[in-house]
Amino acid sequence: MAYLNNMKTGWIGFIYPPPPEITDTVDKLIWQMERAKEWGCTVLQPVAPLPQDDPAALKKIKDAMAQYDIEYEYRCPRDIFFLSTLKGDEQKKAIDSLQTEIDWVKNFGGKIMRCGYGALKLETTRWNLTPGKTKDDQLKMIVESLKIAAPMFEKAGIYFAQENHLDFSGKEIAGIFEEINSPNMGIALDTANGFGVLVDPNLDVEYMAPWAITSHIKDTKVIDEDRTEKKAAYFPMTPVGCPLGEGNLDIPKAVKLIAEKSRYPEGFHLIIEQGWFGSEAEKAGMGDYEYARYVLDKSIKYLQKLITV
Repeated sequence: MAYLNNMKTGWIGFIYPPPPEITDTVDKLIWQMERAKEWGCTVLQPVAPLPQDDPAALKKIKDAMAQYDIEYEYRCPRDIFFLSTLKGDEQKKAIDSLQTEIDWVKNFGGKIMRCGYGALKLETTRWNLTPGKTKDDQLKMIVESLKIAAPMFEKAGIYFAQENHLDFSGKEIAGIFEEINSPNMGIALDTANGFGVLVDPNLDVEYMAPWAITSHIKDTKVIDEDRTEKKAAYFPMTPVGCPLGEGNLDIPKAVKLIAEKSRYPEGFHLIIEQGWFGSEAEKAGMGDYEYARYVLDKSIKYLQKLITV
C-alpha cells in the first residue's frame, strides 16, 4: 500500500528537455535534476540515456543523484515481450541480454524497469485483426514471455512495470498480471492512455490500480477537431494534453486509488507525462517549449498539493 504523503513526484524527460545548447549527456541529466530540485521533485525518467560504458560519467551522474535526492526509473528492453516466441540459442541470448540489463540497473541502485508493449502502430494493439496477431494472440504471447522473465526480477529484487501504451484496455493489462501473479511484476499506470483504445480512462484506472508499480500521471481533455476539408478524415472529437486537473480525467480519484491499492511499497512514483498538445500551444500564444514548461509547472504544483495531507 502506498501513502499520499510520501508519494514522489517528477516527470519523464522528453516532455521538458534542456535547451538545445546543452549537448553533453551528463550536463543534460544534471540540468534536469536542477529543475527537479526547483520544483521539489525527487523521481525522474532521465532526459538522456545513461552512458553505461563510461564509468567516469556514471560517477558524476550518481553523485548528482545523491546531491539532488533523485531516484531514477530505467528503461526495460522491449524484447521482454517476445521471449516466448524465441527458441534455443536465440531465446538464451535474449534472456542473457535482459539479465545483463537487470544486473546493471540493480548495481546502479535502481528499483524499477519499465516499458510499453504498444509501438503506437495498429500492429501492436487490440485492434489487430491479422490471424496469429489478434488481441488474444498478443496477450497470450506477452503473458508467456513475462512468465519467463518474472523469476529474473524476483531474484534481483527489482520491479518490472508494463505501461498501458495505447495498446490494450486497463482490464486487459490487469489480466496479464493476474495470470502471472508475480510480486515483482505489474503496471506502469498511465492515467490517460485509455483514450487511445477508445475506453474510459477513469474506468481503466480502477482495473489497473491494484497492480500499479509506477505511473504516468497525465490529464487530457476532449476538444472539437477542426473539421476543415484538409482534416475531414479525422475523428471529430480529439483528446489533447492539458495541465493536471483541467481535463476529462479524475486525477484526485486516480491518485487515491493508487494510494489505497497499489502493490508498490511506500514512495510510489507519480511521474507526469503531459501528453500530446495538438494546437493548444498556438491557441495559448506560446511556443511548444514555453507551453510545455507552463503545463508542467501547473501540473507539478497541482499534484504536490493533492498529495500533501
